Amino acid sequence: MRGPQRTREESWIGRTLDERYKIQEVFSETETHTVFVAQHLRLRKQVAIKIIQQEYASDGEVAARFSREASAGAQFDHPNVVGIIDCGRLTDGRTYLVTEMVRGPTLREFLDEHGRIHWTLACDIGSQLSEALIAAHAVGIVHRDVNPDNLRLEIRDDGSYWIKITSFGIARMTGDALVDPAHELGSTLTRQGMILGTAGYMSPEQAIGEEVDESADAYALGAVLWECINGRSLWVAESIEDALAQQLHHEPSLFDTFEDGPVPEVLQRVVLQLLARDPRERPALIDPVSPTLRKLAHGSEFEESLVTAMPEASASGMDNFASSGGFPFEAERGGTVVDDGFVFPTGPAGNSSMKAVFGQLADVLKALWRSASVGTRVVLAMISLTPVILIVVALMVSGSSEKSEADEPETVAKPDVAEVLPEVPEAEVETLEPSEEPEAPAIPVDLEESVKMLFGSDVSAKERKAGAAKIRSFEPADALPIHVRASAALVLEKKCKAKKAIVNRIRELDALEAMPVLLALDSDRKSCGKRKRRKDCYPCLREDLARTLGRFEVLLELQGKTPSQ
Repeated sequence: MRGPQRTREESWIGRTLDERYKIQEVFSETETHTVFVAQHLRLRKQVAIKIIQQEYASDGEVAARFSREASAGAQFDHPNVVGIIDCGRLTDGRTYLVTEMVRGPTLREFLDEHGRIHWTLACDIGSQLSEALIAAHAVGIVHRDVNPDNLRLEIRDDGSYWIKITSFGIARMTGDALVDPAHELGSTLTRQGMILGTAGYMSPEQAIGEEVDESADAYALGAVLWECINGRSLWVAESIEDALAQQLHHEPSLFDTFEDGPVPEVLQRVVLQLLARDPRERPALIDPVSPTLRKLAHGSEFEESLVTAMPEASASGMDNFASSGGFPFEAERGGTVVDDGFVFPTGPAGNSSMKAVFGQLADVLKALWRSASVGTRVVLAMISLTPVILIVVALMVSGSSEKSEADEPETVAKPDVAEVLPEVPEAEVETLEPSEEPEAPAIPVDLEESVKMLFGSDVSAKERKAGAAKIRSFEPADALPIHVRASAALVLEKKCKAKKAIVNRIRELDALEAMPVLLALDSDRKSCGKRKRRKDCYPCLREDLARTLGRFEVLLELQGKTPSQ
């Protein structure tokens, strides 16, 4: 007697793709694709696999969206964007996409269940979303389809909510993000006059088929924020035409009145300006929208003028953000302390400069100035002018002494550079190539055994720690390659946030030698805390660790190696 017949989707359960992804369950299904939960057999972690439905296998537009989503996701990493791990083709020619696994409801499902969310949580979600969009815009990507169905909410161990953008299927890519000619404007998905997006969240210019820029995503952010706070859609329409008619002939209404308190006027101004019909009137996400939402979410004081003025983002401001890697506002810059006296710079080794230091200091002073009251600004101005006054006085004194000694050549007191740095002949400087990087120092003979213990694939945790401890105590530290010092620090560090910073630094270095250390950390899931209530000692770094392992696995495969080699 036969049991119940399995559906087409269920027939995938238990199958293994590409000898490394074992499908475990169906996660979600749409008209064009199915998302499965799978186990990455080599990395021993769950991933999501999106597979095109059989009936759409020959649909060029659906295939193009998959390709575009993979290409856009590969251009940048951001904690509020679902990471792309891999992509490929099945034996029947269909495309599949492997991403990080994000469990949690879509924002649409969350709103359908709860009706609305408090404006402080909406600001927190909006701040995260704006940071992700800023990072995408910095590399030439405009999402064009920001709506509650393309956003997922993760609930963290501490009870906080984390928003994730899940799809870049109709993103517009320009500049450096344009990695395939098929993605150019004028292609099947992006030609002018073709309407792409979701009714009610598309900006008016997008809804009539015009070319769009970053301001279209700003409009969508405003529509999402309005819906989160009010618990209902901003534009209720059955078609794109109806939604467009409302957008062109009606002003967005103000927020409703709620029993748990009124919505701040400054937030209403932000949202209404994001929803401006004219894209030129919409405020820039990088400043002031993102910092304003962040301060509203976390209860910080701020100047009302920042919101009423709504300055446009300058090109230099966007360039600076792009060069910084698109970090969130709270991210530390300039270096992360991971051990006593040991600092990892955020850029490649050897590229630190006084210019970078002063640039970071300027960012801090700008943030202080923006959040300071009038009285505090006066104090900051006096403090900042003190060095200038002292320098002027010193120059005046030195000038008066020079006048009394007319025969003396003009001199300015300078530090003795020779005492700090050895003098380099001019001819020697001319022969140096700017792109040259110093070779990594060799492993000292007396540390070779410790390094083997640190990077061994079959050593115990105790042996690995012993090797790491000996490496950390070695002097001088600069005599060791940075990936060795970083790996030793990762093994010995106990705090989750510090470990997370080291993992990200190892990823920036593409230090594939650290793979055994990362795999050991990935498998370390022991309980900790009072009475061992926490099931995982390091929950804050799992996402970054998974992204690093996924990247390293791809790099190792390109080199024809396995993670254990």
